[in-house]
Amino acid sequence: MAMTRVILNVADVPRAVEFYREMLSAVVDGSVTSESAVLDVVTAEILLRRADAQPSTWEEDDLALGFRHVGFKVSDLDRVVARLREAGVRFRAEPMDTGVGVRTAFFFDPDGTVLEVIEGFVDYTREADPSEVAAERSLGAPGRPRFDHVASTVVDRDQTIGAYRELGFAAIGSLIPPEEPRGFRIDYLRSGPTILEVFSFESATHRPHVGIDTFGFQAVVIEADKPVAGSRPLGRLDDVDVLVDPDNLPYAIAPPA
Repeated sequence: MAMTRVILNVADVPRAVEFYREMLSAVVDGSVTSESAVLDVVTAEILLRRADAQPSTWEEDDLALGFRHVGFKVSDLDRVVARLREAGVRFRAEPMDTGVGVRTAFFFDPDGTVLEVIEGFVDYTREADPSEVAAERSLGAPGRPRFDHVASTVVDRDQTIGAYRELGFAAIGSLIPPEEPRGFRIDYLRSGPTILEVFSFESATHRPHVGIDTFGFQAVVIEADKPVAGSRPLGRLDDVDVLVDPDNLPYAIAPPA
């Protein structure tokens, strides 16, 4: 079981297709219409759907519960960043060496979804399961950018880890930055070749409104035979029932293959 698809609402499907093809080497799966397109990003798909949507409810503040960004593993971050700069793409965070084994950069797609490119593998502060760490690293460097993770801010990391464990996500490890005034840490939950990054803070979080039809990130599709414990229905998107987990992350369920 894994995360198999990311659903994005966009204003212009061909424009979004061109962005993901040029910037992240995504491959079109099937035909592109004015209404939708499916992109292959190696370990998952991106569904682009045209929407007359409301503005995104995503907030710049990492203390806002729910979706933070979509991450892609790359083999050469500098090359990807150079391509982004040449195209005039807006960055949220400039390329940086994190000091924990990876280099990263954050930027926006044309409809405001925050994307991360990440080179290398995290040196976890604490390893939860060495076999899961080994399995993650066995994927190696990608030939083209591959979908790696969705990140979400949560209220109670232990509760979140337990809830997603029931869906087949295994804890890999934790990254705990030193002397972080907000009490920030990231826990990494792996399912197949995909990861849910769980952001948690000792500082107080807040819960923004989540809509069923807003621009940008709409939901992540998870292979599972049941919903995350404590979820609530958000609404129906085309032929997909979208739920919201207890931490405000919209998702949908696909039966395991």
